Amino acid sequence: MISSKTMCNLRVLTLVFFSFVVPSTGSKLLFFLVDGFRWDYFDLPGVQTDGFRRLFESGSRAEWLVPDFPTNSFPNYKTLETGLHVEQHGFVGNYMWDEAQDRHFELPLVRASSLHLDWWEAAQPFYITAQLQGIRAGLFNVRACNLSINGVAPSYCDEFLLDRKSPELRILLDTAMESLLNDTLDVACW
Repeated sequence: MISSKTMCNLRVLTLVFFSFVVPSTGSKLLFFLVDGFRWDYFDLPGVQTDGFRRLFESGSRAEWLVPDFPTNSFPNYKTLETGLHVEQHGFVGNYMWDEAQDRHFELPLVRASSLHLDWWEAAQPFYITAQLQGIRAGLFNVRACNLSINGVAPSYCDEFLLDRKSPELRILLDTAMESLLNDTLDVACW
């Protein structure tokens, strides 16, 4: 049996959408992305995913995902966020070199050149589209959420930190859910 501590230490590519209606406030969306789980992880015997099971029961779940670029995380994230393939959104790897601009992009975004807007503004993520339509989007533990894409930023950003511990992540997820339930956000990406 896998403990919850081990679960939190695993790098997790499973996409989970939770959509639910809060009385008198309309529909809400929790976009929850975990990277590295195999497709059937939640259904394996002996794996403790009770929290996920409760979320699945009260929302919806993506049953499968066909990776756009199977060996790299970031191109898949951007495909999910934009609805575009890698050749359209421009994120073709976790590490890239733009020869024309003499610029690197690499995870975990420690180089200033990785945050240059040329990388990010080639395609608009759904949470920026939501903002443009008056739908309040908050990003929790999301890389580069502090960037304005074509001059638009999410309503809330809690930047990704590589060394967050399980209790901190739990508090952050609770904050995301509370923001949806108390109607300060319409979309929470985690």
